Amino acid sequence: LRSDSLSLPFAMDRMLVLGRCSNEMWVHARPSEKKESFKKREFAIDVYDENGRLVIEIHKIRLDNKKNEHSVSRSRRDLSGKIILNSVKEDEGIISKDNIGIIRSVKEKGEGKILNISSDDKILKDLISFLSIILQIEPTKLNEYTSLQDIGLDSITAVEFMKNINRKYLISLNSAKIYDVKNIKELSRLVKREVEKSATESSKDLNVQDLERKKVFYDGKIDKQELVRLNNIVKGKPIFWIHPGDGGVEMYRKLANFIIRPFWGIQARGWNSRMSPILGIEEMAKHYAYIIQKNQKKGEIEIGGYSIGGLLAFETTRVLQQQQREVKSLTMIDSIYHSNNKNVLNELYDEQFERSIYLQTINMMLYVNKFSVGGVLKDHLINKHELDSVLDIKLYKKKLLLLAIQKGLDSTDDEINDKVVRRMEVLKSYEKDKYHIKDLPDRDSVNCYYLKNRSGEFLGEFEDFFPFSNDLISDSGDKYWKEFEKRIPNFELININSSNHMSMLQEKRSFAEISEFCKKLYE
Repeated sequence: LRSDSLSLPFAMDRMLVLGRCSNEMWVHARPSEKKESFKKREFAIDVYDENGRLVIEIHKIRLDNKKNEHSVSRSRRDLSGKIILNSVKEDEGIISKDNIGIIRSVKEKGEGKILNISSDDKILKDLISFLSIILQIEPTKLNEYTSLQDIGLDSITAVEFMKNINRKYLISLNSAKIYDVKNIKELSRLVKREVEKSATESSKDLNVQDLERKKVFYDGKIDKQELVRLNNIVKGKPIFWIHPGDGGVEMYRKLANFIIRPFWGIQARGWNSRMSPILGIEEMAKHYAYIIQKNQKKGEIEIGGYSIGGLLAFETTRVLQQQQREVKSLTMIDSIYHSNNKNVLNELYDEQFERSIYLQTINMMLYVNKFSVGGVLKDHLINKHELDSVLDIKLYKKKLLLLAIQKGLDSTDDEINDKVVRRMEVLKSYEKDKYHIKDLPDRDSVNCYYLKNRSGEFLGEFEDFFPFSNDLISDSGDKYWKEFEKRIPNFELININSSNHMSMLQEKRSFAEISEFCKKLYE
């Protein structure tokens, strides 16, 4: 940070980080709630990414009184990641007791433009801020009587708008509610009612910071949608398989029907609910170990997973052993680990990347939806060549949602887009680039069965449907199982005849080999 006779922040109450920063940021700065806060130079600051998502909350930031100038900082985040400060003085009419400065920073030439609005209603102010950011409309053109239907809020931007509201106020309003109100004022009243209702149901001692932390990290609580019974067997020791990259476990259901013991799938938090995913492979593993022990109080544990599910199963095994639980078998289907694992989803990305991630996420939903249909699976997916890659991003998403419905996703475009956003959050949450494999505490006690795709192909015929999966997974041409083999003495490599990694549980031949092996293992 650098300063030219500016008022600088020297203290703050707390800062809450909700997501990753992007190249282009929006800053919503306002005096703190108390009337005397402006005189004391105390401000609250909300920071939004270029898509209008709230990523940082700063509470009660206090400025020093350098040269006795009433000023607030305007920030621009350049491409090198540095924060540059520029002065905006009170006598310019930008900041006052009754006005909120909304600052949009830019990465091109020129300074950020500062906009003004006035309102006594904090929720109303936030709604106008969100709308101005998402729709790129000056706040001065919006007021409490503005109709949400008349300002260009479509199904996609409505989901983003409501997501920001829900995250800001920790409520769970559906985006369809937007169409039930006449204007912004009515929506602000609806949000207020939901906030009051939520506050009544919550613990009085639970503050915002604690609640957000519990939504992100392992918290010792189980969402009822995380553990899924995959067969009808109730007697015998249970088997637990952890979700692959998509986050769901439906692709295990066909396999589970061949097993004569209870077969459970563990889904990613947030995959089928509005809870935020747990962040990081190690944190997920702690949570999954807790789920398993809650449902199997004693005895040897048997665990497995396909693709990244096998990596999660390995890490969960490590946690279970740390907690003095014995793991009898660990089954991994073509799970990949490299010391240089990368997760491009956590990097800054442009519109072309955003198109690719939407296409990939929707195709994964179609893939799981049509998994047990039979026939040629790729006929049910959307080829990247069916879409014009230079379309405006909003038009691209709309066409993609329409194709998804035509291909068999039985939902409205609003519901599909909501699911896409949640699936993308799950994909981001793995942070594979931050995970480093560690030795098992009791490496000699577990038997590991590694079912490897003999062909070595990762995507194969699916390359035009999952455009950047190779970047997410790492190069599959290397001996990607070696790190597991090195760490487990009782490691058995079993080659499965499959044309590619994606088809291992779908192709008849490869599925027959996998199901036959699992039937014998889990007798």
